[in-house]
Amino acid sequence: MSNGDSKRRRRRKPLTWMKDGQRVRYFPIAGEDRSFVGTIDGAPWQLGHGRWVVNVGDMEPAYRDGYGRVHAASIDHLEKADG
Repeated sequence: MSNGDSKRRRRRKPLTWMKDGQRVRYFPIAGEDRSFVGTIDGAPWQLGHGRWVVNVGDMEPAYRDGYGRVHAASIDHLEKADG
């Protein structure tokens, strides 16, 4: 992992701050520094016995204009947004 990925390690379960309404920074491509700010919409859930995911809405315009919202974003691709 590069230095930028040190905070984005694979997690088995959601962290306590990963809840509805929390502002997050979403990294769509693992290993890249490009990210977008949005808001968690609902509670995280597990895909079968695999990854934990969550909906992320209210995305900043740079992401929203191209894609809209993020359905089932892996929690491994999220960081708590500053502020």
